[in-house]
Amino acid sequence: MLTRRTFLPCLLMFTALIARHAVAASSEDEINALIRAIETSGYQFIRNGDMHPAAQAAEHLRLKYSKGKNYAPTAEAFIENLASQSSISKTPYYLLTPEGEKILCANWLHQQLIQQRAAAPRPTAAEK
Repeated sequence: MLTRRTFLPCLLMFTALIARHAVAASSEDEINALIRAIETSGYQFIRNGDMHPAAQAAEHLRLKYSKGKNYAPTAEAFIENLASQSSISKTPYYLLTPEGEKILCANWLHQQLIQQRAAAPRPTAAEK
């Protein structure tokens, strides 16, 4: 039986677990949205000097994320640790626009993340 002495610590632990899960789910949603943004961008993905269509880039990043989730607890960490350069050669990833502009993938993903967060609905006072 829970007493007052044990109830509060249990409640606090439960609340912390729920909060951690909510942050993880939110980060995972952001990461998946970033990968979808690349997938639907129409850009070419340059990895280790080779060009790949956007769909292959998304597939590659999904694979890296599935194997390296420990290195990506947040969307920012995903960009920095998994989506910005080759894990083996350390060569930066680039995106090539249809107009021929070559963009660092990390910079583009950071901009996408800013846009995603700006467009995300904000909780109302009743939801807080």
